[in-house]
Amino acid sequence: MINSLYMRMRVTHYLGIFLLITNGIFFTDNIIGSIIQYVVAGVIFLHELDEKINGVNATKKIKDYLTNLKVSDTLDINLKYSSEYNLEAVKNASKSESYKRVVEPFFYGFSEDMRQINFELQKIDEDAIKKAKQQCKK
Repeated sequence: MINSLYMRMRVTHYLGIFLLITNGIFFTDNIIGSIIQYVVAGVIFLHELDEKINGVNATKKIKDYLTNLKVSDTLDINLKYSSEYNLEAVKNASKSESYKRVVEPFFYGFSEDMRQINFELQKIDEDAIKKAKQQCKK
């Protein structure tokens, strides 16, 4: 729990909301001062909701997408209010990861096969050249 940035922020937000409301009810005699504290508590609550939707949930979706990546997967996420996330970088990282996990082994095996085929073709070419030279000498 203490290692999670989002959890620490959530605890701080809810503690601040609780303290503002408690202070407004029990320790503030001035009605305007109490109203200001309630408004600030409401703003903190709205900030917390925004952070949950555009921070916690977005991070979880990106993490799940990159963790369980398949070649056919697409990242469907709305980051309109989270400009800190570079969606193109996430997509490019996912492409390179999918390349490493899926495509690269295929091409590695394919390139090994192509090297072997090329080697065999060179041997055939050398044999054909030798035979042609021998027939020209006859």
